[in-house]
Amino acid sequence: MSTYSRGTTTPWTLPGNVALAVGARSSITSLMGGVQYIVAHDWVLKFQPNPTYTVVKKGIQGSDLVGLEYEPPFDYYIKDKNLKNHENGWKVYAADFVTADSGTGIAHEAPAFGADDWEL
Repeated sequence: MSTYSRGTTTPWTLPGNVALAVGARSSITSLMGGVQYIVAHDWVLKFQPNPTYTVVKKGIQGSDLVGLEYEPPFDYYIKDKNLKNHENGWKVYAADFVTADSGTGIAHEAPAFGADDWEL
């Protein structure tokens, strides 16, 4: 899985991105629009119809994504195999605090910049 952020309220945290979080019971949809997007189904509904993407698969559960690995937007830390807990990084984790109310339903986690991120 490859990922990058098209927008965040905290862009300075992107280099410290070491995980993605998703609501385990969230309904997820895969979209194709030049690149593949994986977003909460509620997010898709907010922006339909949109001719710039095609729905690839609906009905994915957030829990289906848990454990998947991804390529971070910046590769500073993933290259450092001596980094503490490196084996736990750049994977998808379940988190109750992630919703589709104000975003895509998938949150990037940067533990150096947030208490919820650190706890996860």
